[in-house]
Amino acid sequence: MNTLEKEFVPYEPSLALKELGFDEPCFGKYLSSFQSDWKVYELILEMGMNEEFEDNRNVYLLEGACSAPTFSQAFRWFRDRHQLSGTSQYFKGGYYCYTINDMKDTQESNRLFTEFENYEEAELACLIKLIGIVGVF
Repeated sequence: MNTLEKEFVPYEPSLALKELGFDEPCFGKYLSSFQSDWKVYELILEMGMNEEFEDNRNVYLLEGACSAPTFSQAFRWFRDRHQLSGTSQYFKGGYYCYTINDMKDTQESNRLFTEFENYEEAELACLIKLIGIVGVF
C-alpha cells in the first residue's frame, strides 16, 4: 500500500458507509475487474473529478462497487449527518485509543481505552465503531 492509499477508508468499511447512505463526491472508488473475476475490489483513484466519472458518488456505482472516502470525509460525514464525533489520540504509555462523542447528548461520551499500536489502527477501529453505532457492523 502506498502512502496516498492510506488516506482512504478500506473497501469493507466504505461499502458499509454506502449502505448507511454515504453519497459524497470522492477522489476514489472501489471497482472490480474481469482480471479479478469480479470478486476483488481495488481502489481506483481519479484525482480530477469530471462529468464522465460523475465524481465517484455511490449513487452512480453498481452493487458491490463503492466510493472510497478519505478518513477525514468519513468522520466529517458522521459529525454532520449523525452528530457523532470520533477521534484517535496518543497516550503517554506509548499506545493509541479512540473516543466517540454523541454531540446530541453532551453527557454521553464513549471513551474506549483499547490499546492500539499506531494511530492508523485506532482511526480505523474508531470508524468501524461509528459504523456499528449507526447500524451496519
